[in-house]
Amino acid sequence: MIIALCQVNPTVGAFEHNRRKILQAYDAAVEKGAELIVFPELVVTGYPPQDLLYDPAFLDTCRSVNEHLITHFQRTTIFGSVESENDKIFNRAVLAKGGVRIGTYTKRLLPTYDVFDEDRYFTPGTTPGVFKVNLAGQTVNIGVEICEDLWDEDYPVNVTADLATAGVDFIVNISASPFHEGRREDRAEYIRHRVR
Repeated sequence: MIIALCQVNPTVGAFEHNRRKILQAYDAAVEKGAELIVFPELVVTGYPPQDLLYDPAFLDTCRSVNEHLITHFQRTTIFGSVESENDKIFNRAVLAKGGVRIGTYTKRLLPTYDVFDEDRYFTPGTTPGVFKVNLAGQTVNIGVEICEDLWDEDYPVNVTADLATAGVDFIVNISASPFHEGRREDRAEYIRHRVR
């Protein structure tokens, strides 16, 4: 199967700019035959949106952009965004295909160290992100995580182990975090460790 990892660089709060970047990357991935198209954590809002999340107009615009994107996505697509329900705000991965939402996953582990302050804004999820989809002519179970969920060794919840126990065929982790020299190598080694 062909998987497109669309590492676009969104701007915090620039919804129209981000929407255009997402659609351009999606269309380019489709042209190359991608069957699964993946975007980063909070790609719709930019990362980190921080106190903008307290503005109801910001959340309304985000909801509208999410729905617009979903109607455009005919291929299986995972993208990160903010969603709000009952006065709670969630950092989510949205799965769409055929112009409809096929599921959402809410980030379970919210970092609160260094430059991260996510538990100030978001309500954590409580269930593993397991989704049954048809890709390359076969039904597969995709496990979905968001960033910190992978770095679960310092938490009482083991998100990756929960996905493995659920019998997923593979795991997609969408992330948006600061970059520094050597970061790519650090992540690759950590992921090798987690896979083992």
